[in-house]
Amino acid sequence: MFVIAPSILTGVSVSGASRFNVTSRSPLGGTIGDAQCGGDFGPELKYSGYDAIVVTGKSDKPVYLWLHNGEAEIRDASGIWGKTTGDTRKAIRAELGDEKVQIACIGPGGEKLVRFANVSGDGSHYAGRTGTGAVMGSKNLKAVACRGKRAYEYADPEAIKAIAKKAGAGFKKLRVRADPARDGHSRRRQKSGERRQPLHEKFLDRHLRGHGENIRRIIPRFDHDKIGNLLCLHRELQAHRGRRHAVHC
Repeated sequence: MFVIAPSILTGVSVSGASRFNVTSRSPLGGTIGDAQCGGDFGPELKYSGYDAIVVTGKSDKPVYLWLHNGEAEIRDASGIWGKTTGDTRKAIRAELGDEKVQIACIGPGGEKLVRFANVSGDGSHYAGRTGTGAVMGSKNLKAVACRGKRAYEYADPEAIKAIAKKAGAGFKKLRVRADPARDGHSRRRQKSGERRQPLHEKFLDRHLRGHGENIRRIIPRFDHDKIGNLLCLHRELQAHRGRRHAVHC
């Protein structure tokens, strides 16, 4: 079973109320696994007329699901099977004739059942944990596309407006921590000449500390300046340790 579901409040006029959850049995751990994703897909799924999608079984051929204004259609995806997520979106939007269609899809990794493959909610948001992309691939489901104009009625719209107003006021109070003029830690680092630790080094410190010879044998194979390669490094390290669990995202 594969489930995509936004929250009750996804799509309301409150900053941050845009997330949806992907749930299935994880190919990494064999138990229940879920991953969350932001972006425009979650709200558009609600607008298309659906509160959740539950997929069971497996298609005989690659397909994608098209949801629009309360109607559902299974379409052939043979022509886009093998494409990257970006090319998949371009092809589906061209086929449907609407550039505003929102699409959650998988790339070649999910198709090939890579156990840590993710579901791409859009070009910059991903349901990246527990291998949910591999589950989509196992069902020959390339993508879920949605578009609609469903209007929602809420029991207490005034309460939602109050929450939105409170959230907006909170954003105004946020301070930019990276500004040396306002952040004491940044000023101290700047005066002392201390180098800020890059993200990939933090990853190495957190996940690879204390593994001795295994680290020295594995590390030379990868270019640590490319963050994406660390996923491969972490995966291989876990194989050395005999453990199987989701790669951090």
